[in-house]
Amino acid sequence: MDVYPYAWAFFVPFIIVTSFTVLNLFIALIVSSMQALNAETSEKIHNKADIAHDEREALARQISELAFEVRRLRNQLRD
Repeated sequence: MDVYPYAWAFFVPFIIVTSFTVLNLFIALIVSSMQALNAETSEKIHNKADIAHDEREALARQISELAFEVRRLRNQLRD
């Protein structure tokens, strides 16, 4: 400090900028991980919704077939 009294003017901003840069990198890593986890979770939910929709359609078809069969049997019993 005796030879270069204003040397702190370089080192203090350098330390502050590098500290914010490293902090920003850690935050970016956390946000990226959360985004990947959210995308994976939403994909699983979407796949489950598709499976549930397909199962509902199959059940609806079976119910309509059974209703048709019941109507046919009732008509046979009446005759």
